[in-house]
Amino acid sequence: MLHQAGKPELIKKMNIELIYQTLIALGSATRGEIAEATHMSVTTVRSLLEELVTLGEIVESDLDVSSGGRRPQRYILSPNRNRVLVLYLEEDRLYFRVNKLNGEILEENSVAIMPKSAEADAVRFASKCKELWNVSAIGLGVPGVVEKSGFLVDNGWGRWTINDIGKQMQHALNLPMLLENDLNAVALGFCRQYIHQHPQYQMEQMNVAYIYLDRICSGSGIIAGGKIVRGDKGFGGELGYLPMGGGMTLDQASSDDKAKYIAQAIAAVNCVVNPSLVVVSGNILKDCRIQLDQIRQHAQQQIPQRMLPDILYPDSFRNDYLTGLSYLTIQMLLPLLPIKDEPQ
Repeated sequence: MLHQAGKPELIKKMNIELIYQTLIALGSATRGEIAEATHMSVTTVRSLLEELVTLGEIVESDLDVSSGGRRPQRYILSPNRNRVLVLYLEEDRLYFRVNKLNGEILEENSVAIMPKSAEADAVRFASKCKELWNVSAIGLGVPGVVEKSGFLVDNGWGRWTINDIGKQMQHALNLPMLLENDLNAVALGFCRQYIHQHPQYQMEQMNVAYIYLDRICSGSGIIAGGKIVRGDKGFGGELGYLPMGGGMTLDQASSDDKAKYIAQAIAAVNCVVNPSLVVVSGNILKDCRIQLDQIRQHAQQQIPQRMLPDILYPDSFRNDYLTGLSYLTIQMLLPLLPIKDEPQ
């Protein structure tokens, strides 16, 4: 019989992550509430809470209302630990947000950067944020297919180069780091904002295609059953390569009838993943003066009514982007907690 080495330690790490997840979801909780939510014994919860309180990861809050005996202690995540920084570059600006584990925003803004030194500027800015906000993890959104600590940039059909900004930033900051495709993060962030505004939906019910079209290329982030669809090699959602007929791809399609081509792309995506919502965004819509009704009319001609998804514009690309990045970075960090301080 094979034995898994370190199994007790693995179970402990999983239980600790469950406690973090519970306190993120509930805000505060007693030992009994944590035990009920995680299906752990009260004894196990007590032992792990004592350890996490000693480490400063969790702090005692108010006493709960008594049900006849001793008033139980409530616990919350430490407000001064495990903050995450998420950021992305867009032309000559760097957008960023600093979050607590529970999603509370401590700071959100943008700073000007020089396009010629954008990556170096981003690394320097992240280093300053690490010290200023006591950041424990970094999330970076990138406009390409993520590969290890970099992302692929398309220099023409089949010609790819890798941008290693992730490697540069991780080397400079020495923190856990998440690198994520921009539209994957945007699509996930849109879904999380949507269920916040429509509480009748759960994340597991979200089936969304977020299509973004700009002056250079087109792409999409696809959510199926609440999860990002990445594909085997990470190229899931690369709509710019979608054939439009006549030897053209979506990126090459004429701007004269762009609404028709967008609807054709929606029809293709709909046949594969059948989303309930299709979100259409990007500066090409403004440049070509495309109205949402135009896209809907063309889509109705190409998609049977019973299969037709709702098609809409997003409220805020930036907010969706930072929300998705924040969530993914926090989920990346949780299994690593508590992070032990390195010896001086």
